[in-house]
Amino acid sequence: MLHYEFVPFHALLAPVADRNAQLRQRLREVARPGIGYRMARALVLPQFGVLNHKRVYGLWKQERLARKKTKKKRRTGATVPLAATRANQVWCLDFCHDACLNGSKLKVLAIKDEYTRECLALEAATRLNSHSVRRILQRLQEERARRTRGAGVSALR
Repeated sequence: MLHYEFVPFHALLAPVADRNAQLRQRLREVARPGIGYRMARALVLPQFGVLNHKRVYGLWKQERLARKKTKKKRRTGATVPLAATRANQVWCLDFCHDACLNGSKLKVLAIKDEYTRECLALEAATRLNSHSVRRILQRLQEERARRTRGAGVSALR
């Protein structure tokens, strides 16, 4: 009994020269950041005559000439302390938005001390912009400074 070894059909064929070799080379030369396969095709069109855009797109992808994907930024480490170690060290600001039945918007700013978990301020308004938030924080800072100074003076007596 004869034993035949399986040989794939493409292995029997003679190697064929790549008909896209010149086009590949030219696309590599033309490629630069900010240019796509369509612009590259337009630049090489005078040299090659009629060029199918799908052929150029396929070669563009095979050669990996497409724009590089931007990588997501990774955190390098904690820039703020993970937990407060004393009162008035870290304050948390939280904005809540809601709508009334008449359609007007309602915004609530809650400011909390991270260490004592005390609610320092709860401000509700239809309009809370950066100026009003800044004014509220300055008022709070002055109040807290007066309290700590007063407590310090009474503790020394």
